[in-house]
Amino acid sequence: MATVMAQGKQLEEPTSKTLGVLVPITATDVSRRAAEIAFSLGKGATVTALYVEQKSWAKSGNGRSSRRQARTILNDIAEMASRYNVKIETRKGSGVRPANAILNEAKAGAHDLIVMGVSRRPGERLYFGDTPTAVLAKSPCSLLFLSP
Repeated sequence: MATVMAQGKQLEEPTSKTLGVLVPITATDVSRRAAEIAFSLGKGATVTALYVEQKSWAKSGNGRSSRRQARTILNDIAEMASRYNVKIETRKGSGVRPANAILNEAKAGAHDLIVMGVSRRPGERLYFGDTPTAVLAKSPCSLLFLSP
């Protein structure tokens, strides 16, 4: 399932030849699938993969193991991007809530689109969780949420 919200530059110039894509990455399969979609959209574009830690942003744990995990995941994503022939930048958001890391990067970079893997939460209403909800509410650019 894909949920799309166009805004910002995408509404003003929908046929723009350039596209800056931000794809938040976690250690989940849904974020990996979102990266693949971002890379297929990103031919000729710049894609930024932002590693965001889930659940552990508030915990003080082993920083070395956290950095190693982030590096491993971002290296894997960079390798995937090379298979798609896509230019990629990698970043790590740390020390803040995942939604804030995503929004900060979206505002700081030249991003036109955030491609995010999400998982639907049980219930009558369509809900993907706190992080996607916060990103949806405050995003300065277009969004593409992908859910299995």
